[in-house]
Amino acid sequence: MMKNKNIRGVTLTELIICIAILATVMTIAGAALFDAFHSYAITTKIQEDEYNLRMAALSISRQIRHGVNSDTPIVAYLNNLEFTMHDGKKITYVLSEEGMLTRTGDSAVPFVAVKLSSFDAVYENGRIKLTLISEQHGTEVKMTVAVNRVRS
Repeated sequence: MMKNKNIRGVTLTELIICIAILATVMTIAGAALFDAFHSYAITTKIQEDEYNLRMAALSISRQIRHGVNSDTPIVAYLNNLEFTMHDGKKITYVLSEEGMLTRTGDSAVPFVAVKLSSFDAVYENGRIKLTLISEQHGTEVKMTVAVNRVRS
């Protein structure tokens, strides 16, 4: 009997090698895709933290610039900021033990409580330096703002 040497086909060994290469490529591609989605999610959360810090700093600085009574002192120290508005209302920003920066007192300037790991206010020579730090999602986001007090 003669063997036909022109028979074409895939051997079992070739099929196993092909499947192994395909599985390796798919694993690498899947890991890269997972990392891309994970990075996007973290970046989005960091941007959200930055936005919240910026809005809190903007709210506080706007209130200090335009509404603080220049005849009363501003009390500023770690985790606390107190001042009196032109209409006599006392405003206090306090960082709680849970990490929420909240405002007490009535004000026309909107403020939404923000989660922080640190809040520091230093008052020197008519200027307030606010430092807000958020440590969430494994990343530290820091915002520092200097506010000049407008004399009434």
